Amino acid sequence: MSRFLIITIWLIANYQLCTTANLTDEDFSIDAVIKYERELILNNTADTKIENPDLSGDWQDWVLSNIIAVNYLNSLMIVASRQDFAFSIPSGYAVRYIENSSSFHRTVSQLTTKMRGALTNAREDLNRVHTGMERVPDNLKTMVLLMKQAPFELLLMLFPDSFDDIERLVNDSLIVLRRPKNDFEQVLNLITEIDHLLNIKSNDPMLYLQVFDLKTQWTYLTTLVTELSQRAERTRESFLLQFNWILKEFIRPDLSLSDSNRDFMIALLLPKIIELD
Repeated sequence: MSRFLIITIWLIANYQLCTTANLTDEDFSIDAVIKYERELILNNTADTKIENPDLSGDWQDWVLSNIIAVNYLNSLMIVASRQDFAFSIPSGYAVRYIENSSSFHRTVSQLTTKMRGALTNAREDLNRVHTGMERVPDNLKTMVLLMKQAPFELLLMLFPDSFDDIERLVNDSLIVLRRPKNDFEQVLNLITEIDHLLNIKSNDPMLYLQVFDLKTQWTYLTTLVTELSQRAERTRESFLLQFNWILKEFIRPDLSLSDSNRDFMIALLLPKIIELD
C-alpha cells in the first residue's frame, strides 16, 4: 500500500482509537456514564511507531473525528439515562435499523454497542493489514536483487511463487479493509434513522442537536473508511497490473538478460516499490 495508506491505518488503529462507554441496561446511570467517560483514553497497542506522520490537515481532522464522536455519544447517554420515551413512527414508515422503537434508552444502548464494535473491529483489522503489508516491500526488494544478479533459470523458478505470495498478501489486506467500511456504514444507518425519527417529532431540541452532531462526526469517519477502502482497491489494481506485466516481460525466454535490460526493468519497478514502501 502507499505511504498514505499505511500512515492513515496507523493513525486510526494505534493513536486515535478511543474506548467507548460499555453500557448495558443494568448500569445505564449517571454514575456509570461518568465512569465510562473517564475511560475515554487514547488506545495505543503498537509495538512500533511512525515518526513524523505527514498527512494533510483535512485527513487529520477526519481521523480525530472518532474522538469527537465518542464524546458526543457519552453526552447522549447521559441524556438517555435521565429520560426514556418511544419514538413517534409516521404512518407507513418501516423501521429498519432500530431494534426497539418503544425505548430511546435501549436504542442508545444499541448504538453504543454498535459503535464500540465498529471501532474495536477496525483497530484489529487495520493492525492485521499493517502486519501483512509490511512484508511486501522486503519481498519486492529481494526480487529486485534477484533481477539485478540472478541467472535466468533461478528467476524463472522463484519469480512466480514470489509474486503469488505478494498478490495473496495484497488481496487479503483488501478483504480485511472492506469489513470496517461495512461496520461503519451500519452504524451510520442506525444514527441516521434515529436522527430522522427525532426530527419528525421531538420535544427536546438539544437532544436532536446532539444526535445530529453525532451523525455528522460519524459521517466523517465513514467517509474516511470508505476512502481508505477505495484507495486500497485502486492501489491493488495498479500494483498487480503494472508489476505482473513487468515480471512477465522480464522472464520472457526471448529477452536477453543483459545488464542494460536488467537495469531498465528495475527502473520501471522502482517507483512502484518506493510507493509501496
